[in-house]
Amino acid sequence: MQIFKVVIIILVIAYGIAYIYFLSKIKKPIRFLLYQAVISFIVMLIINLTFFATKLYIPVNYGTVLGSLTGGVPFLALVLLIKFIFSI
Repeated sequence: MQIFKVVIIILVIAYGIAYIYFLSKIKKPIRFLLYQAVISFIVMLIINLTFFATKLYIPVNYGTVLGSLTGGVPFLALVLLIKFIFSI
């Protein structure tokens, strides 16, 4: 189980580096981040509103809100992956 935690940490760090590199290459990063924040908020809302049918939710706290605003939908996918792997 310890090896999975290390792998997840390495993947998160690699994702962060790739994300910063990608943002440095696009022409309008602020507009991209704004669109991504709105889309991730809508996805998080849909996931939490369909909790009774899917038994799947993302807790709404400062960490998940900030992460979804900066990381977007890939962050939400990462949160769901961590929930599935560690059954949190």
